Amino acid sequence: MENQKTNVRERLFCGIFPEGFSWADREVEEHGDYKKIAFLGFRDLKLTVYDPASPLLETVQAEAAKLQARRGERYRTSASGQYVILGYGLPAPDPVRQPTIRILYRSRDIGYGIHEAAIQGRWTGERDTWGKRAFQPLESPAIYLFDDEVVDETPIVIEAPPTGASVMAHARTERGGFLTEEDVAAIAEDPATRLQLLLVRCGGGRFLAPAQDVKHFIDIIERDYNTAPGVGDYVRDVSIPAKERAL
Repeated sequence: MENQKTNVRERLFCGIFPEGFSWADREVEEHGDYKKIAFLGFRDLKLTVYDPASPLLETVQAEAAKLQARRGERYRTSASGQYVILGYGLPAPDPVRQPTIRILYRSRDIGYGIHEAAIQGRWTGERDTWGKRAFQPLESPAIYLFDDEVVDETPIVIEAPPTGASVMAHARTERGGFLTEEDVAAIAEDPATRLQLLLVRCGGGRFLAPAQDVKHFIDIIERDYNTAPGVGDYVRDVSIPAKERAL
C-alpha cells in the first residue's frame, strides 16, 4: 500500500499556472508533454477533468477538494510573494457577521458558581491537556478555555453587526480590498476604524481620505460631475490601501 502511495506521488505532477492548477501524469506522454488529467481554475475553483480514466484522478479530486474548501483564502503563487485569492470570480457571500455566543458555565479557575460569558467568536474544536474546550474571540490572538461543565449545552447565538475591522477583512479576502458603499458606511460608523484611510480612485486622479469623510467627498465629486458633464470627475472605486494607515 505504501509503495502504491509513493508511486502515485512520483507519477502525479501538479503545476501552478497563470490561471490555475494543472495536474498531469508523468508516466504518460501526450503531444510531447505529460498527459493532462485535470485543471482547477483560480477564478471559479471548477475542476475540469481531461482524463476520466486516469488511475490518478481520485488523488487529484481529493487535492482539488482541499483547495476548493479554501475559497477566499490567499494562495501564494510565486517565490517573490505574489498571491491569488482562491475563487475570486465567485459571488461574494454576505458580509461577515460573527455571532456572539453566550455560554453559561462553571469554572474551576474562578470558583464554582454559574458564570455568564458573552463573548464574540467561535469554538476552535480543540482541547487543552485538562480537556477544556478552546474558544477564539473575534479579532484577538487570545484563547479562552472553558470547563466541560457547561450548564447551557446550546449556546445562545445573538447576531452582532459587523465591525469595521471584520468588513475590511472580508473585503480583502473576497474582493482584493475593494469596498462597496455599505462597506464604507460600516467602517465609518465603527469608532475603531472611522479614521482608517481609504483610497478613492477617480477618472482623473486618486486620493486618501478617512473612512468617515469618504462619502462626503464622493457626494461633492459626483454632484459636480452630474451638474456639469465633461467638466467634473467621477468616482471609479474605493479600496483599502496596500499600506494601511489611520489618522
